[in-house]
Amino acid sequence: QRQALDVTMAYYGEAASRTHDPEVIGQATRLATFLQAPDQARRLAGLWLEREPDNEDALRLAALAEIELGNGDAAAVHIDRLVKRAGSDALVPLVAEAQSLDEEGNRQLLSALSGLAERYPEEAPLWYARALDLRQQADLEGAMKAVDHALDRQPGHQEAQLLKGQLLFEQGEQKKALRYLSKLVDKRPDARRPRVAYIRLLLAARQTGKAEQQLRILAEQNPDDLDL
Repeated sequence: QRQALDVTMAYYGEAASRTHDPEVIGQATRLATFLQAPDQARRLAGLWLEREPDNEDALRLAALAEIELGNGDAAAVHIDRLVKRAGSDALVPLVAEAQSLDEEGNRQLLSALSGLAERYPEEAPLWYARALDLRQQADLEGAMKAVDHALDRQPGHQEAQLLKGQLLFEQGEQKKALRYLSKLVDKRPDARRPRVAYIRLLLAARQTGKAEQQLRILAEQNPDDLDL
C-alpha cells in the first residue's frame, strides 16, 4: 500500500518459495515482471509452471523473462507451448508486450515469435510478428508478404491492417497507402485508430487539408479529447 515495491518483491519471493501456492507465485511473478526483474521473474515463472504447467500467464511471463535475459531459444520453447495450449488468442498480449520492452528486448521477442510462424502457419499473430521483425530489419518486401499472410488468415486483424498501410507508404506507394487506409476508415467510421493512422499518413504526405477534415471528424467523435 505504501508502494515500497522492492520490499514487497522480497516478501512475495519468500512467500512464493515457502507456500508453493500458485496464486501467490503468480502474483510474485507479475510483480517481478512489472519491476523489470527478469532473473526473479524467470525463477518464479518456473515455480509456477511446476505447479500449473499449462497456465497461459505463466508461459507468457516465462517467455518474456527469457527474452529480457537474451535467451531467445528458451523463450521460443515457452511460446511454442503457449501456442499448442491456447492458440493465437494467447499470442496477442505477448506481441503487445514488445512495445513495452527496450529496443533489444523488442527485437528478441519479435524474432522468437517470427521463428514460429512456419511451424504454426495458420496463426495470424505470428505472421504479424514476423512482419514487424522484418520491418525492423528494413526488409519491407518481406514484411509485406508476412503481413499479407496474417491478413489472409485473419482479415479483420486491425494491427496487421494498419501495418500494411504503413508499409505501403514506406515503400513509396503513397497514393495506394492512403486509399487503403481511407477504405479502412470508411468500413469502421467510429474506430479511432484507423482514422488516426490515416491522419498521420495524410500529414506525412503533406495533405494538410484532408488531414484537418479527418481531425475535425475525430474531434467531434471525441469531444473531451483536448489533444485532438
